[in-house]
Amino acid sequence: MEVWNILPEAGLEVREGSPDNEAAEPRSFLPEEVAEAHGFLAAAFSRGEIDRDRYLRISNAMKFVDEYGRIWSIGLRSGRWYYNIDFQWFEGEPHSLLSRLESKLPVCLHCGETAPAGRARYCIACGRSLQSLPEPGSLHLDRREVKGERRAVPRILAAFLLALAALALALLLYLGRLGGLFAAAVPLAAIPAALPGCLTAATHRRSGT
Repeated sequence: MEVWNILPEAGLEVREGSPDNEAAEPRSFLPEEVAEAHGFLAAAFSRGEIDRDRYLRISNAMKFVDEYGRIWSIGLRSGRWYYNIDFQWFEGEPHSLLSRLESKLPVCLHCGETAPAGRARYCIACGRSLQSLPEPGSLHLDRREVKGERRAVPRILAAFLLALAALALALLLYLGRLGGLFAAAVPLAAIPAALPGCLTAATHRRSGT
């Protein structure tokens, strides 16, 4: 029997909602529905539509409890079901409806943001129900953010190239200025005329005449 060496989050507890208070009503899901939602999330991450941190937050929050009180989760690497016994995870298959296992501050399974209170019904960041599973259309919020992150590297590179071009231009201007000063001090037209005299003087010095 395979053991998964990832421990559950600290402080997790099973909570039952009540229509008489502000807690979100608990929903039950088929194991196939949870597996499909996990597949949507993994596909969005593989396509780069959500960043790694958000993917891990949502995946870690996707823990469910069956009618026997066992906690279930899907492995990130294997994609298989695991259930928890004494803080260890064992491979298996759930055979009953699953309800979400919530913490005192639930994590939205659509955008990964943490609710300000355990009795919240909806996510304050994306407005979706805290008792619903992720789906392809619920990842648009992250898609905009990740596109902004993707543009960060090209922007840095563009800024570096622009600075390099400015430095090269400044260097060319500086060298051109030096060339202009040299040309002003020694006119180019006078150099050929002065060469014969210089050569003649050098010849006399060598012959001693």
